[in-house]
Amino acid sequence: KIFGKRLQSILMLMLTSAVIVLFPLRSEQLGEWVRESLVFCYRTVIPGVFPFMVASNLLAFCISDVGFISRRQGAAGRLLGCGGAVLPTFLIGAFAGFPVGAKNICALYGAGQCEKEEAERMLGVCSNAGLGFCVAVLGGGMWGDKAFGLKVWAITLVSSLIVGVLLAPRGNNSGNKTYIERAEEKGGSVGKAVTEAVADSAVSVLKVCGFVTVFGLVGRAAASFTEILGVNAVMGGAISSLLEFSSGCAKLSLLADSETLIGAFDAVKTAKTLSVLAMAHSGISVHFQVSAFAFPQGLSMKKYYVTKLLVSIVSAVIAAFLCVFGAL
Repeated sequence: KIFGKRLQSILMLMLTSAVIVLFPLRSEQLGEWVRESLVFCYRTVIPGVFPFMVASNLLAFCISDVGFISRRQGAAGRLLGCGGAVLPTFLIGAFAGFPVGAKNICALYGAGQCEKEEAERMLGVCSNAGLGFCVAVLGGGMWGDKAFGLKVWAITLVSSLIVGVLLAPRGNNSGNKTYIERAEEKGGSVGKAVTEAVADSAVSVLKVCGFVTVFGLVGRAAASFTEILGVNAVMGGAISSLLEFSSGCAKLSLLADSETLIGAFDAVKTAKTLSVLAMAHSGISVHFQVSAFAFPQGLSMKKYYVTKLLVSIVSAVIAAFLCVFGAL
């Protein structure tokens, strides 16, 4: 464990040193990449995430204040093995996109609406790509095909549900009383709830934009480095997606005429499958965004990483199957 921490510190030192050395040498290029990431935040992230963050905080307050959880636990519990507050949380995350679903889980845990094990297990299940981003940005903007974006959204959402059901504990009906008691202890004035929801969401969206900017920069630098080394263009896009999914998906969408990476697929099918994989995995940038909300609540990220890995595998398999039959 100590060796692992030292290795992480050494790698971080090397990366930081490289940035310090390269920034003066490539300041114009790096500055352009930063501006592109900030424009993406201004046009897409803030309008697409901020309203839903406010709504998620108010949802946690409403559930706590009116006892909604006690009337709805059965249906959600049978499906995902957790409290009823998860169902609206999952739906909000599905429409709002990263990292609203995970943030809402953290907010519900902080409000006493779910247990720690449930919150850690559901972080990855409720953290999904948003409908608006998939259809308008990924499908319409990058691929020129909104139907493709809708299919990507559906694939990742279905995969999350499949993994959530598979990982759900069986025969666990305890906790209903705990939820109700903890919910009764919460509550407060509506004015205070609105004030805290807006203020907290404003800080949270700035955190998200910070991660998007930093990892967008790192992703573009990694993609440029792979081009210098002569790495396959599809592989370069996959590496970029691993760091920051939006810039990686944009790169993958430009590979229609590139050489194939997998013999059984042409470049378009390969790029589409990798785009689905990138959206399901969500990238290291989103993982850090989720951790920024989970760690202050004392939640572990281990189950989140396992869940995202399984969701990525299931999504990639579904996408590859659809590509083989020309349905994607």
